[in-house]
Amino acid sequence: MKNSKFYYGNIVTLLAALCYFGSAGILTYGTANIINELLNVRGWDPVQVSATFSIKGLIGLCAPLVGIVVNKYGPRRTIGMTTIVTSIALVLTGYANSPVMFIIVFGIAVGFSMQFNDQLAIFAAINNWWSLKRGRHAGIVQAAGGIGGVVFPILIAFMFQNLGWTNTMWGLGLILLLVTGLPQMIFMKDHPEEIGQKMDGGYVLPDTPTDAAKPKHISHSYHSPVNWEIKDALRTPQAWVIAIAWGMATVSYIGVMSYGVSKLVMDGWTALHGSQIIAYVNIAVVVLALLVGPILDKISVKMAFVIMGICGAVGSISILFVANGGLLIRFIFIVSSAVIAAVSGILCVMTYGNFFGIKNYPAIQGSCMWIVTIFSTVASMMYGFVIKITGSMDSAFILAAVISLLICLVAVLFLKPPKLLPKHEKELAEKIN
Repeated sequence: MKNSKFYYGNIVTLLAALCYFGSAGILTYGTANIINELLNVRGWDPVQVSATFSIKGLIGLCAPLVGIVVNKYGPRRTIGMTTIVTSIALVLTGYANSPVMFIIVFGIAVGFSMQFNDQLAIFAAINNWWSLKRGRHAGIVQAAGGIGGVVFPILIAFMFQNLGWTNTMWGLGLILLLVTGLPQMIFMKDHPEEIGQKMDGGYVLPDTPTDAAKPKHISHSYHSPVNWEIKDALRTPQAWVIAIAWGMATVSYIGVMSYGVSKLVMDGWTALHGSQIIAYVNIAVVVLALLVGPILDKISVKMAFVIMGICGAVGSISILFVANGGLLIRFIFIVSSAVIAAVSGILCVMTYGNFFGIKNYPAIQGSCMWIVTIFSTVASMMYGFVIKITGSMDSAFILAAVISLLICLVAVLFLKPPKLLPKHEKELAEKIN
């Protein structure tokens, strides 16, 4: 492979994209159909349903453990082995006929195991292989998740309608295993060095003083010239500001992607009709993820977060008028919701990798992810309680819009690259000498 012109990082991107296609499509975007099935078909209590998804979200507090595992065993083994457990738990969910059993097998078992084969491990693989084009390839992976969001909501709605609860969960468990686990376990590589290659196919960052070969189109966004140690990175405010901004983004994201179908059903639409417009959002996510990835490689992180916050607010407000509005309102809703879905994952993953280097990226991001978990858990509970109390979700979406606008303020005031420590300056000086 040393003399090969083919860079295996492209295969890693393909496998990561395939993994995110299945995991995001089933375990993230597909939850809207599961919630609708429990609320509007089975007639379960909204608070009990939202409590299950809140528990599932709270398990995200184990993200520091996920980061340690990914750091130690690598993305390939982490994704491959834990997907088997997640698939089994999904199958067992098909036999959950009470809220208590549903909480155990879906809220706890699926919620815990999916942490190890979801975003952190997937994007760790991308960060290990790409630097200058990190946004571009993260965008490809994000687009694959969007394709999953197009395919699986409609597929799951069709499966529930024709196969019933148990057979649908069996099917989803098998699909998850065959798409997001086995190919990655067989073909994925954790680092370019495993096969005698280098990151970016032989190119390194422009700020690295030891490199002479540079690609024609380099990134103008900040890239750390050193790999930060975990404890040093966690002492910087930037590590936590990124997580806070990401957590704020999840409030509107969860509203649209997890409760959007239920909201539209409450406004008089059918579940299939509601699933279709969420599918349109995800079609837009696919297109935008491919388009914005290269752009995010070029612009400042601060500007990108501001754009994300504004679009999150617009998406949360516009869904209130979708059911009775015209094509313009639906177009605004689809595009603005797609922007926050496409940008949030790419941007936050890129920012951690760019600010702190790739060596300890999974552990650094994982150590901060509990903040995102708290936001997503509270958001899910908020939507459930608002439904219970008012029979509508309008107030929750208005609050989500306000929180999204706060992202802009946080980014403008606090988000800038961390200052290198004295030992980092010494390390760079030694490289130059």
